[in-house]
Amino acid sequence: MVQPTIRPLHNSRSAGEVLTSWVYALAGTSSSNPQESWLEYLKTYWKQNIYSKKNTLDSFESFWEGALQDGYVTESLPAQKIFHANTAVLSEVTQEAKPQKSDSLELQLTVSPTIFDGRCANVGSLQELPDPVTKITWDNVAAMSPKTADKLGVKQGNIIELSNR
Repeated sequence: MVQPTIRPLHNSRSAGEVLTSWVYALAGTSSSNPQESWLEYLKTYWKQNIYSKKNTLDSFESFWEGALQDGYVTESLPAQKIFHANTAVLSEVTQEAKPQKSDSLELQLTVSPTIFDGRCANVGSLQELPDPVTKITWDNVAAMSPKTADKLGVKQGNIIELSNR
């Protein structure tokens, strides 16, 4: 479904408008505005043949505007997937993690809100979106509490190295 991108040139008509005027001519009637007749035909067809088969609470006008905006209408809702958890392995995973030393740190890795776990990393425009919290682009961040930074002598802008010793 595509809307016209420019106004008709040189008083021309679209294929739909021409067909509509032929139908009116064959029926022995006339239409004062073939463009409006074509639009009304499309809306009537969509209302009777597409909208009526959709399971939606939207009004037809809302459905029509959404179809024009999106450029397509899905046939049906995607099938829901049901996932079953294997609870037998949870006892191994749920044991409480305790730091080995009182001065040890815990590393928490999080996914990027723009490229998630890297599956969209080949989309450069997503790489250029700043992180909503840190405002960093094309880079990684190591964040820590001010108390921990003071304790370790880390200042804003320092480059730090993380290692497992």
